Amino acid sequence: MAPWVVVVIGGFCMAAVGAIASWRQPSRRARRLLARAEEKALGAVDDGDRVRVRGVARRGPEGTLRAPFTGRACLAFRVIVQRRLEGDWEDVFSTELCVPFELVAEGLEARVDGPFLLALEVDARGDNTEVEFSEPVRDALNSLGVAPLVTWARGRRLRYLEAVLEPGDPIWVLGAATKTVDPTGRRDTLRGQPLKRIISGTKRAPTIVADEDQPGVLEPFG
Repeated sequence: MAPWVVVVIGGFCMAAVGAIASWRQPSRRARRLLARAEEKALGAVDDGDRVRVRGVARRGPEGTLRAPFTGRACLAFRVIVQRRLEGDWEDVFSTELCVPFELVAEGLEARVDGPFLLALEVDARGDNTEVEFSEPVRDALNSLGVAPLVTWARGRRLRYLEAVLEPGDPIWVLGAATKTVDPTGRRDTLRGQPLKRIISGTKRAPTIVADEDQPGVLEPFG
């Protein structure tokens, strides 16, 4: 194989590894914590538990967000924007956002609050290597503070990765559980007060939200 072919292939591999590493950095921590946590059914969660619960995400009173690049209505999103620089892709911007939402499982509901750590799989991406970005994507880049153009209106080689959590998606949630008296809640016993389950986190131990149907989500990276 010619030396220049090896260099080109190596460059593509390094770029791919860099993009994967950028995306997986928070996912690595989230998956490790998920894999180590005890799993419980939502109905079996006790006050004070920090456990892993599986269910379906549903819109809460706070409503939904709009994904920056695809415009999808969602409960959470994570995006990374990268630029092409000397044969490699370099991060220029990343952000994630999640609103409180409802987790539904076994006929029960729980409110899920942050702070959040998201481990969502990329489900939308795009670049302007061969075709220029559409106007909505350029507007999204500008709104995020990433200029798609440089001097003399020359385009920058950019790409974006986007992941969202939509209402109805199956998910894993890991957080600290509490029960509060709430008229909208459910009675655990015939004469008990109606209780609302809340799963929340802290800055040091955030609420983890991950795709339930993501292959290997409970197998942490080495």
